[in-house]
Amino acid sequence: MTETYHNAVEMLTVDQAIDVLTRFQAAAPPSAAGRLAEVTDLLRSLDSQVASLTTALQEAQQAAANHAAPTPESDAPPMRRRGTVTDQLADIFDLLSTAETEKVTLDQVASASDRLMFTFETPLDSAALTPERQAALASDDPLAWLKEAMPQLLLTEEEQKRRTDEMREVAARVRTAPILDLMPPMQGALRPAMLEIRDHADRLYSGKMGSLTTEQEKATRSIRDHADSALGLLTGVEQVTMVQHGKFRVMLATFPCADLVKRARDMMQASARTRQHRITFYPPDRALYAYADFEASLAILIDLLDNAIRYTPVGGATRITIDDLGEHVLVNVADNGMGLLESDFQNVGKPFWRATHQPLVRENPGSGLRLYLAQRILMMQGGELIFSGEAGMGSTFSFTLPQVSADEIMRPDTR
Repeated sequence: MTETYHNAVEMLTVDQAIDVLTRFQAAAPPSAAGRLAEVTDLLRSLDSQVASLTTALQEAQQAAANHAAPTPESDAPPMRRRGTVTDQLADIFDLLSTAETEKVTLDQVASASDRLMFTFETPLDSAALTPERQAALASDDPLAWLKEAMPQLLLTEEEQKRRTDEMREVAARVRTAPILDLMPPMQGALRPAMLEIRDHADRLYSGKMGSLTTEQEKATRSIRDHADSALGLLTGVEQVTMVQHGKFRVMLATFPCADLVKRARDMMQASARTRQHRITFYPPDRALYAYADFEASLAILIDLLDNAIRYTPVGGATRITIDDLGEHVLVNVADNGMGLLESDFQNVGKPFWRATHQPLVRENPGSGLRLYLAQRILMMQGGELIFSGEAGMGSTFSFTLPQVSADEIMRPDTR
């Protein structure tokens, strides 16, 4: 604690400290301004006393040196006036130690200079000080006046630990604050506005409100796409928050994997046609069944198909297959799009990360949360997300789900 205070004092010279206190005094209320004025006056008096002691002790040292020839061992370094109160007091202590070593008596010091004083050069009017200030000045603690004037500046180790613990407790409460409580009002305030923007932009872009120039059409499409991205971000943040706080529930049931793929393919055909993109499904040789949340798995598959369409040049293709892994089924979405760089592999699936070094990614706004959510929701179902790819050659994003055999489906007590 002492070292902390020492470092804090060294940061300001006396003049700088007085200037700061004067500014605080001008802005403070009357009661606080009076206390700050007392501290300022006391600091000025202390600085004056230090200056007098410095000069007097320098002359005392010189007088002591005149009584005996100096030797290299007894030569004291010349005293210099340093900038801060701590530095000046350190010089005085050094001189006192030197004087004691050289047996300089108090009479010698007094005869060397009549200006040596052990009281304030300009005594304070005790009647003008508060009882607390007078008690502080009379205390044996040399820092009592500062503790009384600025109780927050000097703390005992116990007080410092207590305050540190309090700050940590507050920080912990902030980190574990019920963020879910903020989601409904945020959704209620932002979602209607973004839906309105999205609706008007869509009407403008479709030509229902009149023809547009090429530049206007481009700007309107950008507005619409960014509104979609903002809506997706709202939904993504809400889902991430629910997952992280254990509020997201999966509804497990048995379903044919082929039905999952066909449903997702049908829902994404319109988007695929706009980019002349072909989606092909190669069903397995025999029916495979998964035990998972159908709607959650469908949302994941749709997101993977949407990425394949968006991040593949116009005229591309995506192939969907299902593999039997024994205890799990593997759903694969392989495209011939932009692929993945080697540096992408360590970032895929991180919240809010997007491969913006790729032109197609920059052209398509997104939240960077869909793959992160897919990973977390798949883990809740006993599955996982797997990906591979090569730059310019396309990529494959796959996910696993727990498998149920046909024999288990026939038994009433399955799962």
